[in-house]
Amino acid sequence: MPPNSFAKDITEILPEEVEDSRISMIFAGDVMLARTVGISIEQGGNPFENVKDKFNEHDIVVLNLETVVADPAYAVQAFGKLFTFNSPVSAIDILKANNVSVVSLANNHSMDYGANALVNTMDNLQAEGILHVGAGRTIAEAFAPKYLLFKNTKIALLAFNDIENWFTDVTDYNAGSAYFDEGRIKVAISEAKNNTDIVIVIPHWGIEYSLNNSDRQSYFGKVFIDSGADIVIGGHSHVVQNSEEYNGKMIYYSLGNFVFDDMCSISNACDAALVEVFIEDKKILTSNILEVRIDDRGYPSLK
Repeated sequence: MPPNSFAKDITEILPEEVEDSRISMIFAGDVMLARTVGISIEQGGNPFENVKDKFNEHDIVVLNLETVVADPAYAVQAFGKLFTFNSPVSAIDILKANNVSVVSLANNHSMDYGANALVNTMDNLQAEGILHVGAGRTIAEAFAPKYLLFKNTKIALLAFNDIENWFTDVTDYNAGSAYFDEGRIKVAISEAKNNTDIVIVIPHWGIEYSLNNSDRQSYFGKVFIDSGADIVIGGHSHVVQNSEEYNGKMIYYSLGNFVFDDMCSISNACDAALVEVFIEDKKILTSNILEVRIDDRGYPSLK
């Protein structure tokens, strides 16, 4: 294992002693495994069936888990929230079977069924060896970078939520997700930069169904990069937003939906994207977008 100075908590995917330093990662947008998708899973369906081969081409698969995945015994529906999602616990088996390595829980659905359901979701993910980022039982835990060691390359992931924060924000007395606090964000990213080779930030932000980023996204995207992020890959808008290069680093403002039912009646909401990230010699060499189409079941396929 790496020395303690690297990080407090490290997920080591492969042994350090490897000759090939090339790493490929793939990032997906918002994955909602409740409602009709959840029923399909309970009946043996696999919402990733058309993209599993693409996922398997990559070493590390990352997505935004836009749902609680908790035992109903822990789930108390949030009062006054229009859309709430709790997926069957078997959905975690689906993630595992489709090579998903990391999920972000920093989003506006992380607290749909309360703190106990979020904690149960985190425990369920951990039990299956899926790393989660952007949520925790305390502020320190939610903001803490999560670390991967893969082929001698140290990768840090951080995630922050800027949507419906009155439901989702973590406190020192209640579990929740990390939020847009510029000071805390700068400290967290700086810690990650000091301990790793590559820093990846996954924000949940922006305006629903807007094809372009907002001024706030632009501001915080630059904060992330200036604080030490090597790439920013966002979500929430339900549509694919624009991307831009800033100081030699890419900001992908939103990948849109990825697995999400009942969206195709909304313009552009069933067009989605994946981002591939290629790493060599402990640096990001390149990244690119793959276009995706979501069908009426909420299942994605490459275009």
